[in-house]
Amino acid sequence: MRLSRRLVALLLLLTAFGGACAQPASELRGEAAPGPDQEVVAPSPTAEQAHEAEVEAWHVERERKLASPTGYLALVGLTWIGEGRHTVGSHPDSDIQLPVGRAPERLGEIVVRGEQLRFVAAEGQSVTVDGERVTELALRADTHADGRTTLEVHAPRGKGGADSDPSRASTDPSRAEGASDSAADIAFWMVRRGPRLGVRVRDAQSALRREYAGTARFPVDMSWRVRARFVPFAVPRMVSIPSVHGVSSQELLAGELQFELHGRTHSLLPLPESDGSYWLIFSDATSGDESYSGGRFLVTEVADADGSTWIDFNRSYNPPCAYSSVTTCPLPPEGNALSVPVRAGERAPASATHH
Repeated sequence: MRLSRRLVALLLLLTAFGGACAQPASELRGEAAPGPDQEVVAPSPTAEQAHEAEVEAWHVERERKLASPTGYLALVGLTWIGEGRHTVGSHPDSDIQLPVGRAPERLGEIVVRGEQLRFVAAEGQSVTVDGERVTELALRADTHADGRTTLEVHAPRGKGGADSDPSRASTDPSRAEGASDSAADIAFWMVRRGPRLGVRVRDAQSALRREYAGTARFPVDMSWRVRARFVPFAVPRMVSIPSVHGVSSQELLAGELQFELHGRTHSLLPLPESDGSYWLIFSDATSGDESYSGGRFLVTEVADADGSTWIDFNRSYNPPCAYSSVTTCPLPPEGNALSVPVRAGERAPASATHH
């Protein structure tokens, strides 16, 4: 009889303990359990998750601009010209070739007289600037302080569009690649690269843009976001920046960025941007294999008062010349070749060009 009473007491004790264990953790901590209508707050993302989300958002915007109707994938022509008159149109003998069947055969001429650049419309053709129709137009190249003059060409009536005015010009300096998705399909403008003068042609219906399927990347890894210290030179240095078209530019640099990668100290020469960040043109041990042979670009975060900043190699991206042979890209300057493989950021495009 005494054994039965002990058994009953043990069972009662276990029942009471089990009920306590079945209580929600919030009640055990003295918190009120959420009611049926009470919102359950999700846990805050970790630093790694927040960083990955930021990089993903940056990449989506980067891809959007690259593949936009005014992006680099729409570039189809680059013709270097000199003094004199240069015909523009879709006719096969035009000096500046426009897409056949979708632009006038004889649109006009570009006239170069020293530093003076003009577009002269052919008979029966016209251009408009800020809503004003003109037969001649002074042109600005892309290096002009007020921005380039962009001539937008619309398909003649019955040739892929209903616009009776076949071309339109814009002098808006904000009309850089990727700045607008509402531009005409075909456009051209002047470019200066050192002593060379060229005409660049864009076509929103280019095969490269239509067939683009995105750029592969290395996995996002927060360890590739590193703190960089700005180390000034005793005396500013003039640094030569080479390019794919054989013309180098000279930049006066005040110092370098030093940082740690996997226990080793490295440095890169930074080009200062107007917003206080730095533009880096670099190569690494993956260049020419896993990443583009001509190196990659990267824009740092805005620098502190002492010039120090954060470099996130997850945001390394391909230069335009990785996709198109009609672009003019700078190459890494001497000293900007990292000896380690940087497996972060964009990989080489599947159809990378080689200049």
